[in-house]
Amino acid sequence: MRRTVSVSSFYMDETEVSNVSYREFIYWLQRVYGSDYQDLVDKEVPDGTVWRSALAYNEPYVKNYFWHAAYNNYPVVGVNWYQATDFCEWRTDRVNELLLIYARQLKPNATQSNEDVFNTESYIRGQYEGTKGSNVHRDLDPNGSGKRVVNRADGIFLPDYRLPTEAEWEYACRAGSKGNYFFGNDPALLPQYAWFKNNSKNKYQKVGTRKPNAWGLYDMLGNVAEWTMDQYDPEYYKKLSDNAIDPTNPPVSRYPRSIRGGSYIDDGATLKVSTRLYSEPSWNKRDPQIPK
Repeated sequence: MRRTVSVSSFYMDETEVSNVSYREFIYWLQRVYGSDYQDLVDKEVPDGTVWRSALAYNEPYVKNYFWHAAYNNYPVVGVNWYQATDFCEWRTDRVNELLLIYARQLKPNATQSNEDVFNTESYIRGQYEGTKGSNVHRDLDPNGSGKRVVNRADGIFLPDYRLPTEAEWEYACRAGSKGNYFFGNDPALLPQYAWFKNNSKNKYQKVGTRKPNAWGLYDMLGNVAEWTMDQYDPEYYKKLSDNAIDPTNPPVSRYPRSIRGGSYIDDGATLKVSTRLYSEPSWNKRDPQIPK
């Protein structure tokens, strides 16, 4: 069932999240929390056991795929929905912190640890001070201290990074097209735009190495399936009204969550833009098509 909906403007990364990008997250967690809260670091490390299979010897991938430089630009895998969400939140904070440093509102703090860590919401509420820079905003409140922290109205902070809703993902993937694929209806063209069953040699490929869609987004189809924000509901489209604005189906349970785009082991039919897939508990023990 098709529905016509509207989504507000948003940005999306050009490629799937790579190993090297996700390793920056793990490195930061280790530096900040590793001494006292190693469990916080460990729970965000990708599950390398997704490579294990009764039909193949994949131990080198279990040990090396995420950590070795040879796989820097391959998509990170073995990341569950919660880890993906935590990565987005961490990225929001690090980008906003850097913007405050560029605006000379804060000075760099390379010794952050444990509770003394920049968090966007804590900063806005005045719960994180850091070291003030040379261009702190004046506080015009006559009862104030004369200086104030930046708030969202100042236009310095970026919108939060997050997973896309199903509607946003499909809008971005289609890039204005209405066919089965973002390049039309001819599956013979699929190898030019996607890594899938026919050309992947049964393994992931480097991100951004197939042709992008009309909006410059790579690997929207194939390579690694992609998490969305939404709970999966097979009846969701039936419940959704035409002309809905920014529709979303907030998660209420761990399974199933909605995923889109298909993966390197899927056939061309599964890679159609409209195909809806979902997570399941068995993925914790299945060879690696867990979404990025």
